[in-house]
Amino acid sequence: MQIGDFEGAKGSFHRVETMLNERKNDDSSALSEVEFRNLVNRSKALVFLVGKDYVSAVREYEECMERDPADVVAVNNKALCLMYLRDLSDSIKVLENSLERVPTVALNETLVVNLCSMYELAYVNHSEIKRTLSNWIARVAPDDFDASCTRV
Repeated sequence: MQIGDFEGAKGSFHRVETMLNERKNDDSSALSEVEFRNLVNRSKALVFLVGKDYVSAVREYEECMERDPADVVAVNNKALCLMYLRDLSDSIKVLENSLERVPTVALNETLVVNLCSMYELAYVNHSEIKRTLSNWIARVAPDDFDASCTRV
């Protein structure tokens, strides 16, 4: 997909999905069943995303999040799809809820940068909201977290 071969990417994703069905009897896999299924759903979602079918992409990411609420890739990408659907308030809620539910997992620079960008789009007083987020991050984040990603 990165080089523009959309049909080739769809074929590759389909082969991965077929592998999922074949590996059900193989316990030696490095990936758990949940991780593998989420990989398949995220791949399907990428195909929808490239095709600008954001509603279907959101549905795939939601399946991932139901299986594993700590799947930060699915959380982040679902929020981006909602933003593309012009549902900025729900997009912000998805990211904020993730930070509340699983802060140690969801607290990564990419998710925080996206959340802060959404604040800038959604709120006139975004500086105050980002300052509040930055203060929360200072309390809960590990020492190596780059707090400058809030752009306060």
